[in-house]
Amino acid sequence: RLRRMEIPYVTAPLKRWMSKAPWKGPARLAVNVAYTPFLLKKLDAWGTDLVHTNSSVIPTGAILSGLSGRPHAWHVREFGDLDYGLAHDFGHRIFQFGLNRADALIAVSCAVRERVLGNVNRPIHVVYNGVISEDQLHNFKPGTVSGSDDDAPFTFSILGRIQRKKGQEQ
Repeated sequence: RLRRMEIPYVTAPLKRWMSKAPWKGPARLAVNVAYTPFLLKKLDAWGTDLVHTNSSVIPTGAILSGLSGRPHAWHVREFGDLDYGLAHDFGHRIFQFGLNRADALIAVSCAVRERVLGNVNRPIHVVYNGVISEDQLHNFKPGTVSGSDDDAPFTFSILGRIQRKKGQEQ
């Protein structure tokens, strides 16, 4: 679909810097570093103004931002340790160093802001995953959608991994 819409993109097998086996970190970093020159050329070719990283478990956006001098917005969506039992490959201090170099940080919740970004000295914005405000959600009632039955169940979708620790059953 991106190709049909003539939107430039690239797919690269980037590796995490958090895992249950941090001892494999150097090998994962080597894979990311190997793709760095190719990705930097793409940023230049596309005239990229801003690097946006959509997960805290991938360091590549921070690396590209640092090497290219482009601003970096880092979207932190997960706890890492609490969500998946992941540890930082090179320690928590390196992770914090990377976060502190971002031009802006986006936390998916206040809990993520406090637990993951609590010691970061950068601008932090909380942007919930959703398409309506919290007030709108509290005021939403089944049957308010045009043509729906008042007794119809409220149905919604979760796009992502289903996991007990995320509390989706609640």
